[in-house]
Amino acid sequence: MRFEKRIILCALAALVFVGVSSSLMAWVDPIIVANESGQTYEDKVAVQFHPSGVVYVACMAHDEELSRKEIYLFKYTGNLSKGELVRKVSDGKKYCYEPDMVVSADGTVHISWAEAATAGADLQSIMYRTYENGVWSPIIILKDLNVPGTLNPDSFNKEKIDDLNLDVDSSGNVFVTFMTWPAARCKLLSRYGTTVREENWPLGGRSKHPSVQAGDDYVHLAWQQLLGQYTVYYARRKNIVGAAWENIDIKGGIHRPVIDLDQNGYPHVAYMADDSTARHVVYKHWMGTKFSNRLTLTEVINKYQNVDIAVKDDENMIVSAAVFKGTSTEFFFNWRKNDIWNPLGMVGVPGASGSFDNPAVALSRNDIAAFVYNLPYGVYLILSEKLIINELPVAVISADKETVYWDEEITFNGSGSSDNDGTIVKYEWNVIQDNRIMEGSSVTYKFDKSYNNVRVRLTVIDDKDGRGIAEKVISVKALYTAPATWSMQQVKTLIYNRQGNVIKWEPNPKNDVDGYNIVKYKIFRREADGDYQEIGEVGAEKRAFADISIEAGKTYYYAVSAVDDQGHKSPYDNF
Repeated sequence: MRFEKRIILCALAALVFVGVSSSLMAWVDPIIVANESGQTYEDKVAVQFHPSGVVYVACMAHDEELSRKEIYLFKYTGNLSKGELVRKVSDGKKYCYEPDMVVSADGTVHISWAEAATAGADLQSIMYRTYENGVWSPIIILKDLNVPGTLNPDSFNKEKIDDLNLDVDSSGNVFVTFMTWPAARCKLLSRYGTTVREENWPLGGRSKHPSVQAGDDYVHLAWQQLLGQYTVYYARRKNIVGAAWENIDIKGGIHRPVIDLDQNGYPHVAYMADDSTARHVVYKHWMGTKFSNRLTLTEVINKYQNVDIAVKDDENMIVSAAVFKGTSTEFFFNWRKNDIWNPLGMVGVPGASGSFDNPAVALSRNDIAAFVYNLPYGVYLILSEKLIINELPVAVISADKETVYWDEEITFNGSGSSDNDGTIVKYEWNVIQDNRIMEGSSVTYKFDKSYNNVRVRLTVIDDKDGRGIAEKVISVKALYTAPATWSMQQVKTLIYNRQGNVIKWEPNPKNDVDGYNIVKYKIFRREADGDYQEIGEVGAEKRAFADISIEAGKTYYYAVSAVDDQGHKSPYDNF
C-alpha cells in the first residue's frame, strides 16, 4: 500500500513539474531499488551510472535478525520493475556504514565504507573493494584508525566516521576523504598501487565535510574549515606522491561543499551559504587561475542540506539538495543544460516524498539523471527518462613498435576496435603523461616529453555515446643528459667581444654503462615560461658552448642533450 500511495504522489508531482519546466518532463515513476525482507534502510546512499547505462546503487541496510549493519550493491537495468541485488559488499564487523561508490570509465565499480564494532568505538576501519566483469576483489583494509572521544547521542554526530567520499583516477589510484567525530578533523587516504598513505591535511585545526576528486593531473579537495568562523576551502596538488598542496579560500558560503570535475579536469563546487534567515545553494567553478564569482542556484527560500553535484562536462551538470521538514523531506535540483541553468532555480524532484537523509544524484553520458534516496522500508530511484542500455564498444590498440627512443615517432592504430550493436564514430587517443589528446583511427606521435613507461589510452565512442577503453604501455628509451652549469661571462673571439652565457658540461657516465656511443652534443635554451629551443651543436670532444644571443633583463635556462651514432638524443632532464 505504501508504494501505491507513492505512485499517486509521483503522478501529481510530475504534472506540476511539467508546468514548471517543459524541457524536463519525461520522468519515470519511482523505482524500488532495494526492499529486502527483514532489512531497514537508513543514512547514506550512493548512485553511479555504468558506462553501459546501467544504474548502480550502494546503500547501508540494517539486518534486523542478525542485528548487523551491512553495505549492499544493487543495480537497475531498466528491464525489471525494481533493482537487482548484486551482493552484500561488506563482510566484517558488526557495524558497517558510510558507503561511497565510483564507477570508473572502464566499468569497474569501486566501493569504500567504514567498519567498527560499534558506531562509537575508538577502533574504526576504512574498507575498500572493487567489482569488475562479475568478479569481486578481496576486501582491503585501507586504514585502521584510533578515533578517541565520546559521541554525543543527542547531537548529529552519531558515528565516528562521517561524510566518507571516494574517488579513483584513471590509473586506478584510490583517494578516500572523511571526517572524524567528536574532534571534527578531515582526513585523506591515498592508495598508489598497493601503498596506502594517510596524507597530511592541507590545513590544521577544525575541519568538516570533505569531498575529493582526482584527475590525471591533480587531486582536488573541498571542505568546511574553521578560521575564526567557518569558510569553504579548496586545495589541489599534483597527482604525484608527496606533492605539495595549493590552498584557496573559496568563500561565499560555509556549509558542506561537494566537488566534481569536468572534461578538462577543472573543479565545479556546490555548497550552502547562510544569508540572513535563508540558506541558499551556491555554485562556483575553476577558471584556470581562480574560482568564478558565486552563483546562487536557489529561488525557493529554505534550509537546504546535503548538497550533491554531478558533472557531465563544463556545460552540463546537476546540483541537488534536500530540505528537512520534520516528518518529510523535499528533494530539489537545478539542471544546467548546454551552459544554461534552469531559470526557475531549484525545482522539486517529481515523486520524491517521505523523510529521508543524504540523497544522491548522478548524470549519464546521454543526459539521463538518476536521483536516489532511502526510506526505512526501501531505497528508491527516480530517473529523468527511461534508461538507454548500450553494449559498449571494444577498444583495441596496435602499434608499429613496442619500444621507441625519446624524440622518435610511433604510429598507433585503433581500427581493430569493434561495436556489436552499432558503429564507432570517434577514436580519441590520450598520451597520459604528456596530457596530449589526438583523434583518428590511426595517429602518429613523437615522444618528446615523457620517457620510460608511457601510458597511451584509446577511447572509442559509439553512436549511442558508449565508450570502450584500452591502454598500452610503451617503453620509451632515453639517453642521459649531460649535467651542465652556466654563467655570464665576457666572450672574446676574432669576430666579437661581448657578454654571453657560457654553458659547461661533463659527459654523463650512464651513457657509457648502457653502451651509447656519443658523437655530439646539442645545446638547448628556454626562457622562464617557454619551451626548449635548440641553439647549437658541437662535437663529442667539446665541453663548453657560448650563447651570445641573449637579451638584457631576461633569464635563461639550458640543457645539454647527448646524441649517439644512431641519432638518438637525450631528454632535457634525464640525468
